[in-house]
Formats: sequence, C-alpha cells, structure tokens
Amino acid sequence: MYLYRDEAERLTEEMRQGLNKALRNISDQLLAFLEDTDWAMVIKLHAAIEATVTQVILAHTNQDVLRSVIERLPLSDNQTGKGRIAVELGLITSSQFSFLRKFSELRNNLVHRLENIDFDLRKHFEGMDKEQRKAWRKAIAWQDTAVKQEALAVMLDQNPKMALFLSVFTLVTLMTVAEQEYLVRRKVDFLSERTMRELVGDTSEGDGP
Repeated sequence: MYLYRDEAERLTEEMRQGLNKALRNISDQLLAFLEDTDWAMVIKLHAAIEATVTQVILAHTNQDVLRSVIERLPLSDNQTGKGRIAVELGLITSSQFSFLRKFSELRNNLVHRLENIDFDLRKHFEGMDKEQRKAWRKAIAWQDTAVKQEALAVMLDQNPKMALFLSVFTLVTLMTVAEQEYLVRRKVDFLSERTMRELVGDTSEGDGP
C-alpha cells in the first residue's frame, strides 16, 4: 500500500470523523426508542437492524447497484435472507444471526395484529414456558465473553425490554463500525492505486472510491 503522508493523515481524520458521526447518529436514533411502547420499540429496532445489515453488505461488496435488491430481501430467512448473506460474507457471526432470527420472529408476531399494540415485553417473557425462555436466553447470548452473555441472560429475566435493546444496540453498533471500515478501505485502495500510477508515470484515471 502506497500513500502520501498528507493523504494518509487526511484519510485518518476523515475516518475518525465519519465513524464518530455514524456512531453518534445511531446512538441518538436508537436511544430514542426506549421512550416508545414495547410494541413500537421492537418494530423500530427491527427496522434499524434491517437497514444496518443492508448498509454493511453494500459497503463490503461495493455494489450499490444492488441496493434495491438487497433492501427487499427478508432479514432472517435462513436460505435467502440478507442475514444469511451477511453470515456468508463474514459480516456477522452465526450466533448473531440466530439472535436476529429470534428477534424477527418476535417482530413478525407483533406486526400483523392490531391488538398487539398494547404488547408488554415483561408479561410476554413471564408467560413463557421453560423451553421458550431457554431458547431466548441462548439467542441473546451472542456476545464475545461469557460475562457479557450471562449478564444479558440474567437481564432478560429481570428487564427484557432493556436486555433486547442492549443486544440490538450493540449489534447495530458493531455493524456500523464494520461498514465505516469497509468504506475507508475502499478509499485507501483507490488512493494507493492512484499513487502507484503517479510513481510509475501512468497518468490514466481509475474509477473513484
């Protein structure tokens, strides 16, 4: 990789500013969901996951021409969903995808019936049998350390709204960081190629990042 010092410094600053702005926007948007009803929060968090998965796939593949196609794919279909694509590309883990599928299941159960507007997450989880609760505790435990996994599993019993929010918030944040990294990497590759052409005297222009 060949970059002039001033370009490397400029790119580093752009990366810092871009990442800070992206994370600040995500935090502001998602934190506002905590003020919503349980029903609205689940619906909005699911929409945030879908949009972020789409964005990270497009950033990784550099194929924005496919945006309309990717956007229309279901999130959690195990064969053709955008979540499965993200797993195959190494953008999310299988454990994270399992959580997304479980969360999508909850969202889908809520969105199709008007009476679910009064949905209460605490009552919902209190009404689960042992196996249902076990499945949720397993799904939410996708974090990278046993301590974090146990903390969320315990919180799921005590405050399911906050447990689900924190799990989605963390996952969306991780994917946003990955998206920004791919966008920066694209710029680095473009600038490096341009620098090499200049060093060897090739004045032809390549495509921009």
